[in-house]
Amino acid sequence: MLLAFHTVTAVLALVAGFPIFFSKKGTRFHKRWGKIYVVSMLSLCISSFWLTGTTPFTEGFDVFHILAIVSLVSVIGGVIPVLAWYRFPGWFEMHYFFMLYSYVGLVMALGSHFFEYLPGVPQGIRALLFWGLPYIVGTILIYRKRASFKAQFDGPASETG
Repeated sequence: MLLAFHTVTAVLALVAGFPIFFSKKGTRFHKRWGKIYVVSMLSLCISSFWLTGTTPFTEGFDVFHILAIVSLVSVIGGVIPVLAWYRFPGWFEMHYFFMLYSYVGLVMALGSHFFEYLPGVPQGIRALLFWGLPYIVGTILIYRKRASFKAQFDGPASETG
């Protein structure tokens, strides 16, 4: 049951995060889907701490739990500047980078689940395909779109609504 919950929250976070990655920032659409993404990610990460022994990779506390902690820090690091924007002069960029890299990490975590389905492919190629490629593509998109998204943002007044 917990594995099903974990899977559903992962899919929901992937679905909610994708349009946010490419949509105009600060809109009602962005805020609604952002809340769904944050709740899904928090649920996903927290539920992972009770998932052990469900795959050959999850025997006790392992690397996936460490990555869940990194994801929690990323999501919380992206939410805090929005909640207290007036205390963070560079709050938009903090929010932008933390949240978008949390999504990139989510895509990379998804890739981890496909490792076993390519048994004939060398591990280095699988790592490059499922971890390296999402990270590289995500980083390129994040940095290319940063200026245009920042230009779309009208300032703290757009936080209402």
